[in-house]
Amino acid sequence: MPPAELIARLEPVRSRGELGTLSLPEVEHEVARVLALGDGELRALMKDVWTEYLGVLNDRLAGYFASLRPRYRTAILSNSFVGAREREQAAYGFAEICDVIVYSHEEDVKKPDERVYGILCHRLGVRADETLFLDDARACVEGARDAGMTAIQFRENDQAIAELDARLGLAPWGLDSSINQAAGLSRSRGSGWGPHRSVKRNWPTSTEPSWIGLSHESVSRPSPPSGW
Repeated sequence: MPPAELIARLEPVRSRGELGTLSLPEVEHEVARVLALGDGELRALMKDVWTEYLGVLNDRLAGYFASLRPRYRTAILSNSFVGAREREQAAYGFAEICDVIVYSHEEDVKKPDERVYGILCHRLGVRADETLFLDDARACVEGARDAGMTAIQFRENDQAIAELDARLGLAPWGLDSSINQAAGLSRSRGSGWGPHRSVKRNWPTSTEPSWIGLSHESVSRPSPPSGW
């Protein structure tokens, strides 16, 4: 089956899985029904789906993100899929390197809807204008800004880290060893997300942000999957 046809046929299942309106068993049932797959074929397809979804950890960004704690409260905001929390925790241990993780499939709303940024702020107990947020998708960056955050668009590691350091008033990462030691995590440890953070426009020079929000796509996989 051509990739475009496969994506089109599975789009209703994918969109519902992103918002958690189907359980994972229901997703698998629908995939098998739509594609007329046997049990073995379904298992093989779902294995490929999760391999693509999890991607490969960007160790440098993950280490940088982990190093910001406990000086800053940190969070991950993900357009996800039902079943993602358990698999990402097993693969990368995200819960150990940040204070809050918000998944779209657990909230029935996803970026760039302003409501999901509000959920994240509520969980952290902060205002939107107290945040930095980094994301690789332009629409999500604009959504964060519309919600009152300052947002940086991730393009590559050096650019993202330099812009974040500049906003936070930090020495270039690797020179300020106290930041890395404070978090109690090695920069090379493969158990974290890299930052997609946004920094608020016209940030007051006398005020530091109280938390840093991240989106996981640029860290755990090079780019969002085109489909399943």
